[in-house]
Amino acid sequence: MDKIFFAGFGDIARRIAQQPEVSALPMALITRSEKKFSQLTEQGFEVVLDSFDDPENLGTLPLAGRTVFYSAPPPGGGFSDPRVGVFCAQVSAENLPALVIYISTSGVYGDCGGELVDEKMSIVTNKAQTTRHRIMGIVNGEDFQIVYSDTPGTITPKYKLQEQMMAYVNASLEDADLILLLVALEDKNDSPEMIEMALRTRLPIIFLINKVDLRKGSQVEDK
Repeated sequence: MDKIFFAGFGDIARRIAQQPEVSALPMALITRSEKKFSQLTEQGFEVVLDSFDDPENLGTLPLAGRTVFYSAPPPGGGFSDPRVGVFCAQVSAENLPALVIYISTSGVYGDCGGELVDEKMSIVTNKAQTTRHRIMGIVNGEDFQIVYSDTPGTITPKYKLQEQMMAYVNASLEDADLILLLVALEDKNDSPEMIEMALRTRLPIIFLINKVDLRKGSQVEDK
């Protein structure tokens, strides 16, 4: 890589830009925010103040010869991503990137309440079994990295989809260094199957009780 272009500059792109092998290279990006334009220009980025949502007025992006990290999220609603089409229309023989790395940003984050992972991108619902595959949330600090692996709930599979969901659970346990065992305060049955699975790994386990703000009397202690 000699030069970089970021199409989308959210949490993932910022982490990439901070990596030693990237941070020393000339970096350009597109943003529609005037505030970010000023801030990022001061930080040394080549910034294009424009938007994929306004293709008629979008100028030529500096893609030629660059490694492009595309992480712009799709617009809300619908089943297509017109922003990708607008980006692709920028690519030509005269404006040909050296490499394009497409990063899906529609379901890669775990939801840590905004405390550690900056963007809330995972499904949040009361409906059971909404998480059907493994979802990763990555936190980088000055001297540490935490990879949160959120899995489907543990169940006894009754059909193929549930078998695949449990395969994600088993894979997560195999490469984990630590298990955060999360149970809801009001649950009367704390899923003995899940607890047994965690104990079989012989990994350190931190037992977390959710919704303690709704506790009554000695519920937390009894749990």
